This record gives sequence, structure tokens and C-alpha cells, in this order.
Amino acid sequence: MLGFIRDVLIAAVLGAGPIADAFFVAFRVPNLFRRLFAEGAFDAAFIPLFAKRFHGEGGRRGPAPSPSRPSPD
Repeated sequence: MLGFIRDVLIAAVLGAGPIADAFFVAFRVPNLFRRLFAEGAFDAAFIPLFAKRFHGEGGRRGPAPSPSRPSPD
């Protein structure tokens, strides 16, 4: 019930135009970042992949050779 009252008040104050859209986006973007970084979804997916790549498992080891410097192979 309180959510409905909140939505009615927001609609009465902001209307249904671009200002209301900006208001809702301003709340969704921080919530997206909170879900990704604070709740662990980013850590659970990124950290294991980064650790494998950093420690040389799963691919070429070391930095990529630059075009100006020949490969030591």
C-alpha cells in the first residue's frame, strides 16, 4: 500500500515526462552498481578469471610482445 502511495505522490509532483524519467534513472544506476560490486556478483565472476590470467594459467604467459621488439622464442 505504501508503494502505491509513493508512486501516486511521485506522479503528482513529477508528472510523466522526461523529468520523471531522469528521476527514476538516477535511482536505477546506483542500484545497478550496488548489485554488481557490493553484493558480490562481480567478484564471483571476475576475480577467479583475473587470478587465472594473472598467474599464467589458461593462456599465454607474460606480457604480449610489442611489434618493435622481437619475441624471445
